[in-house]
Amino acid sequence: MTAGSVLVSAMMCSLPALAEVLPLNSLGRIGSTDLQIRTGNAVQAVCGQFIAANEANTPPANELEEDLFDKCGEMVHTARVITGDEGATAKSLDLTEEELQGALQNVAGEEAAASGSMATESSVGQVSNISKRISALLSRSSTMQLSAVNIFGNDALYTLSDEELLSLSGGAAQAGDDQLLANRWGVFINGDIGSGEKDATDGEDGFSYDSAGFTVGVDYRLSDQTVLGLAAGFTSSESDFDRSSTVSGGGLDTETTNLSAYGLFYTDDYFFDFVLTAGQGSFDMERRIRIQSNSANAENDGADRTATSDTDSTQFAASFGGGTEIISGSLTFAPYARLQYLQTDVDAFEETGAGGLNLGVEKQEIESLTSALGFRASTVANASFGVLIPQGRLEWIHEFSDDEREISTVYVNDPRQNELLAVTDGPDRDYFSMGLGLSAVFKGGTQAFVDLRTLMGMSDFTETVVTAGIRFEL
Repeated sequence: MTAGSVLVSAMMCSLPALAEVLPLNSLGRIGSTDLQIRTGNAVQAVCGQFIAANEANTPPANELEEDLFDKCGEMVHTARVITGDEGATAKSLDLTEEELQGALQNVAGEEAAASGSMATESSVGQVSNISKRISALLSRSSTMQLSAVNIFGNDALYTLSDEELLSLSGGAAQAGDDQLLANRWGVFINGDIGSGEKDATDGEDGFSYDSAGFTVGVDYRLSDQTVLGLAAGFTSSESDFDRSSTVSGGGLDTETTNLSAYGLFYTDDYFFDFVLTAGQGSFDMERRIRIQSNSANAENDGADRTATSDTDSTQFAASFGGGTEIISGSLTFAPYARLQYLQTDVDAFEETGAGGLNLGVEKQEIESLTSALGFRASTVANASFGVLIPQGRLEWIHEFSDDEREISTVYVNDPRQNELLAVTDGPDRDYFSMGLGLSAVFKGGTQAFVDLRTLMGMSDFTETVVTAGIRFEL
């Protein structure tokens, strides 16, 4: 989702290698994946403890506990018929093994992983938008070229005459050091739309998403080598869980806001930059739960319900980078490196609307540490209205600390609070990000741009983001 992302996708502190998952009972033996085996083991444990409590004269305390006992019992009796542990029973749903596997997938809580993915993705997007502004501020040339970059906010470096510079800048200041420091304040506004897909795996359901957001920022040039700025961003996304033989659908709506501080320091030989971002998110999720029934007994009706939930998150991101620029005529080549840390906490929550099958999900803690090695290249083309700057970039990204993570859930109406454990997929350790963009600098100094970014080389996640914006000096 991280990616991201999604990138993904979803991330937490490294865990020790998880032990092999073994079926402990009839329903556990039905499972074809670790998630289904864990869920089957837990559901039959819930049912068995209700039976033991009944025998000890402690029946279910309310209708919701009775409903949970009933639905767990239907799945357990069905499993025992399929495995041959008992003969035909009036409580069986008369399902095939594959149909009962679908029921196990539906009652599990692995969809909760998507909230962590989308929260992390919003932070990644905010850092990316601000990085475009930092790239626009970079200068690696003479005082005249520094003035041009300050006015235009582009990645390319090129030489202009005094007359050309004053024309594009609106003639508001003279060339040289005075021009560089005359326009100390800069403003940028970026808007982006994105889409991505997460393929279904044994541990996580597949989903697709669409997102839209914007970032607004202002920065101040402290000197001819140092710029500091502040920015705010908002992102909204809609995710739909894929429907399949084992997943009945649902979705996740996300809204996140972020506040950021950023800075750039550069000399004739190198540059350093940083971005610090803090944010919060809100999530509304629907999870469809379907337990199919082929039974002629009307009382064994399975379930077709929708569980709803809402929760919040906090996220923090820090990015530190540096590099150099190599200039040859109108061409600029800039190798760079970056280290990025992400932390996301998703609050615990409880579902409603699904009767006894509602789940409670514990707090999720997600961490990621990535490095990026890349380069960007740009050139300059004169136009009647100003200047065009086509550019491209390519990054190799490596994940250090993220790993598979455990999501702990319980049935809200299980008085014994048996744990249903879902384990997310491990991250892709190495993948690539590629971007292409075009900037237009108009007379007067205003710049407009459009940029396309996509992720490549991830095993089960794809993402494409288009960003457009405007930059100008005050």
